[in-house]
Amino acid sequence: VVRRDARDGQRGVDFCVSNVPGEVGMPDPKRVFEKVYRAPGARRVPGAGLGLFLVHSIVRQLGGSLEYRPEAGMVHFHIWLPE
Repeated sequence: VVRRDARDGQRGVDFCVSNVPGEVGMPDPKRVFEKVYRAPGARRVPGAGLGLFLVHSIVRQLGGSLEYRPEAGMVHFHIWLPE
């Protein structure tokens, strides 16, 4: 889902990506953007734990924000970027 959204008086765009967590389970909300963090269930599948760390870093450098909003059975990530 993509929509226009103003934050603190600044116009921008909010992108929402949602998914079912799958067999690896829900990430820890306090650690999900840490470098090389992987949920305990994800340690049995290939990966380096860099993806969300890199996206979070890039979004912040662009003046935006990345939020993880878990809910029962769903994982939601919101990326907001200024126009």
